[in-house]
Amino acid sequence: MRISTIDRALLLGGPPLPLPHGQTFDPIIALEVLDRYGLPDGYPFALDDDGTADGCHYLNRYLLEGWQQRGLALETMRKTHIRFLTNFLRFLRARHADDEAAAQGQDLDTWLAGQGEPKLDLTDATRDDLLAYKKHRLNPLPHPRSQDASRITWPAHGPTDPCRGNPESADDDRPAAVSAGLAAATCPGTALGARTLRAEPTPCPANSSARGSHMTPVIPILLYHSIDDRPAAGFTPWTIGRAQFAEHLDLLVGLGYHALSVADLMNFMVAGKPVPERTVVLTFDDGLADFSTNAWPRLKSRGLPATLYVTAGLVGGRSDWLAPLGAGSLPMLDAEGIRELADDGVEIGAHSMTHPQLDCVRAAIARREIIDSKHALESILDRRVDAFAYPHGYHTRAIEKMVSDAGYTSAAAVRNALSHDQDDRFSLARVTVTSDYTLDMIERVLRGQGVVRAPAGERWRTTAWRQVRRLRAGTARFVS
Repeated sequence: MRISTIDRALLLGGPPLPLPHGQTFDPIIALEVLDRYGLPDGYPFALDDDGTADGCHYLNRYLLEGWQQRGLALETMRKTHIRFLTNFLRFLRARHADDEAAAQGQDLDTWLAGQGEPKLDLTDATRDDLLAYKKHRLNPLPHPRSQDASRITWPAHGPTDPCRGNPESADDDRPAAVSAGLAAATCPGTALGARTLRAEPTPCPANSSARGSHMTPVIPILLYHSIDDRPAAGFTPWTIGRAQFAEHLDLLVGLGYHALSVADLMNFMVAGKPVPERTVVLTFDDGLADFSTNAWPRLKSRGLPATLYVTAGLVGGRSDWLAPLGAGSLPMLDAEGIRELADDGVEIGAHSMTHPQLDCVRAAIARREIIDSKHALESILDRRVDAFAYPHGYHTRAIEKMVSDAGYTSAAAVRNALSHDQDDRFSLARVTVTSDYTLDMIERVLRGQGVVRAPAGERWRTTAWRQVRRLRAGTARFVS
């Protein structure tokens, strides 16, 4: 495990960074995370030796929450918090590795060679671990169980991404504000169990942002894709089980949230009227057939409206754009199914014709994808289609103008941020719900915890990432 700080100027355009065992870390990922959360240069991260942050998730989440809630200063985070927490995590992992090696009758080097660094996170700590660490700090040894410092070593420097492995998600299922718990563990007479490592953040009022001293209205727009108990290979992160989805909806109802369609939200925004407290918007991208069988019945039975964005050129067909992920055979809604949903109260929006990255194709192609999808769905429904969602969330100002010129009244992006009453109607911020979202995570999004309020304009990192994708696409002319 290692600690790093990231500098945009040094990483942008740079080569992959070397890691142990011949692996590399793509700096473009770190840059994306910095801008997604509005983090400054010099922000500290923790990284596992295999180039992921899977075992450092809660450590990084604690730092991120502390920064977002303005509870931690950058210099204090670098000099104190992350070093204290990583030292404890190194101790915890070394202690676990020693125990496992002894239990299996192996020397530690042999066990580590076969198993690798144990990815224990802060929430895996027990009372015994805390007390042992207290003793270790008072009388430190080179190794937590032995005087032989050569038995186990942990690297100390390198880059990381606190959300690697979960590209869309910005939340975790258990808040891990463990600094106070660990500090208490170093004081005589303190007895802590593993569960006392959990510390619920101070809730903010419904439909308000937790950042800063001014509580500004926020509107969580949740983005789902597939609702199915049998996810297609390669599409698992974006497939929510039926029972899990029902639990999400029951949570919304139980917390007293009022759901709006995107059209309803636009009515409030255009009229300049305040959005009711505890408002949430539920959106579904792609137009997969499982929306009709698995999602809508559960929404309807709870009186929750929804907006469904349909890939119009694939109606009645298969999810061809997902073929690179191994999920290209998912059935799409047919025309009759779309009509029935619309008649039943579902708002139908367009999601292009073929699901391309609109900012990586020629302007004429992008324009046709936007206009033709509107016309195709209006032909099916015999009514106006006013809402659009950018495939993959990718768009530019020029594409926004194409959407507006085509006659749409709104367009949904992704951005993994909270929308608000001043949000751009043609770049609505949404939060992607993935298969690892627990009820705690959903509630934290609703409370505005761990998710930023959508900033005005495009993030610096988004612009850089677009250039990378365009170079990879190898197209000469793009929509600027």
